[in-house]
Amino acid sequence: MAHPIRTNQGQRRARNPFYLHRVQRSPLEGGASEDLCAGARPPRLNVRETEVVAPNLKVRLSGVTSTIVQLVPRMRALGVKIAAFGPGLPRSVPRIRWWHLPWLLRPTSKRRVRVWHARRNTEMVAGLILRDLFRAPLKLVFTSASQRRHKFFTKWLIRRMDAVIATSRKTAAYLTVPNTVVMHGIDTARFCPVADRAAAKRRLGFDPAKELVGCFGRVRRQKGTDLFVDAMIRLLPERPDWMAIIAGRTTAEHRAFEKGLRARIAAAGLSDRILFVGEKPAIEQWYQVLSLFIAPQRWEGFGLTPLEAMACGVPVVAADVGAFSELVVNGKTGSVIEPDAVERMTAAAAVYLDDPALREISGKAAREHVAENFPLEREAENLAAIYRPLLSNRPPRLKDRYWFKTLKWHLYKRRFGKPSWAARYRFDGVVRSLGPGDVVIDCGANLGEFTRILAAGGATVHAFEPDPYTYSRLCENTAGLPNVVCHNRAVGVGQTRVRLHRAAHFATSPDEASISSSIYPDKLNVAADNYVEVDQIDLVSFIKGLARPLRLVKIDIEGAEVPLLEYMIETGSLETADFFFVETHETRIPALAERTAMLRRAAEEKFQGKLYLDWE
Repeated sequence: MAHPIRTNQGQRRARNPFYLHRVQRSPLEGGASEDLCAGARPPRLNVRETEVVAPNLKVRLSGVTSTIVQLVPRMRALGVKIAAFGPGLPRSVPRIRWWHLPWLLRPTSKRRVRVWHARRNTEMVAGLILRDLFRAPLKLVFTSASQRRHKFFTKWLIRRMDAVIATSRKTAAYLTVPNTVVMHGIDTARFCPVADRAAAKRRLGFDPAKELVGCFGRVRRQKGTDLFVDAMIRLLPERPDWMAIIAGRTTAEHRAFEKGLRARIAAAGLSDRILFVGEKPAIEQWYQVLSLFIAPQRWEGFGLTPLEAMACGVPVVAADVGAFSELVVNGKTGSVIEPDAVERMTAAAAVYLDDPALREISGKAAREHVAENFPLEREAENLAAIYRPLLSNRPPRLKDRYWFKTLKWHLYKRRFGKPSWAARYRFDGVVRSLGPGDVVIDCGANLGEFTRILAAGGATVHAFEPDPYTYSRLCENTAGLPNVVCHNRAVGVGQTRVRLHRAAHFATSPDEASISSSIYPDKLNVAADNYVEVDQIDLVSFIKGLARPLRLVKIDIEGAEVPLLEYMIETGSLETADFFFVETHETRIPALAERTAMLRRAAEEKFQGKLYLDWE
């Protein structure tokens, strides 16, 4: 006979609303049910001891919802006591209910605070109300995926967060507060290649002899569905063995858009070869039958679809929006093209459609790339590392307090003047974020003062110094840094040989005078007749030859920055790096004043957040 006290305790726990159960997996997680032993109870969630809350204040399914659904179980497996909150979540996700919110007003038994991890403006507002109005012991974290200048209200909200996360380096460029880049990952066990693609096609009702190219995501202009359709109308008539799939939901306001696309397809006589298949819960099965995936978006925050396709062994042609250029290795796992350019998309896709060997090689490389660099576990671990100090019982560090950040901001403004204070503040923030795997170029490295700063975090630094004497001193000063590569070259447009003019007192004080050397003989602090001939490399060609994406370029080349930047803007080469920090010299070379002013206008109108011309 069961012990009556224990039986009653078990009944009370079964009725206790603070213990939540998860029994079945959602289609978002692959549609499989949980494997529970006969008679075993499903895992319980103790809301009182939940330390991290991931709100999802949106009913409709979105990319943010999908991220929460995948991350919460993984983070709990790491020991993080996390739960989701809000509507639109599957039953499989551990979550707290609206009536549990009062428990957030008091700390857990082991922590003085909880973490509220917002991903939308509404969620930041809710966190601020709980923390500042109801005095809930919360630390607020915000993840930003937006790649545009934030509105005033959004900036105001972000400045009140205790920690800010950017989903990509491009996103980080639009943030004006300290942030940490944590890129999304995916479930590489769920998204994986199939051994028999022909059998997978049969299961979905396709002819195994046909090759399939896909475009997945909501059907709307922003997602570039029309660009994909136009490209397929051009490509498929000459390739009878290929079909195209468009998978994704069409909301009511975009029904007319889809109807127009269907009419366009029918007019081309391709209604049986370009198919709208709607929204598919087990989307990985549809990736697995593709031979090529195209991501034609005109705008995107981050964009998981290229990662999901590559994880399934499918090469990708992606527009250069969102984080796509940081996900797809151009020429290895696929191709990155200009956005909103159907001609470029058509040409890039044709290369893969006509070359089965290239598709196979790129598909294998894509799978390896995602498995190595973007597993979901890594994202979960990186987030856990951000939560850890916030949940610590220790008081917050001085540098993490909001008032200290504000004071520091104004001190930068006072020290460096306007507008150079913002550039220097941004430069210091980017330098702090550099680490192993990042690549930086230091143009005009001189004696290596900034080279050492750039290399401190472990980034690979290519330091260029043209003057033979100064180059030797640079090598001496960076001898103990294996991640610094010194180049005895000037940088500019084209590979040639140039005259480097030195200051008149160079012979007596070379270290001091070396900062003035310039290829311009009319620079006010150099002597036209005191020069050495040096080799110049083409900087754009050097950047294109790098194996890894470029994080930062520092340019201090005494006037030569003007023709170099003009060329890079004209050729679109500024997209090769996340940030350019440039010192201009129009006060020493008056002939460059007008051209420098034009560069400033271009930086403000087109390259704000990327190109800083008042760095020093």
